[in-house]
Amino acid sequence: MLFNLHASFGNQYAHFLSFSILYYSYMFFKHYFHYRCRRPAR
Repeated sequence: MLFNLHASFGNQYAHFLSFSILYYSYMFFKHYFHYRCRRPAR
């Protein structure tokens, strides 16, 4: 039972970690490309 609980907790943590990584990378790239597009090209 303890192993099953630990496995389910690890699965939830993995899902949360992958979601946060995707979310932060999306926000970073969105702001990065927005900043690049707003900069005047020399």
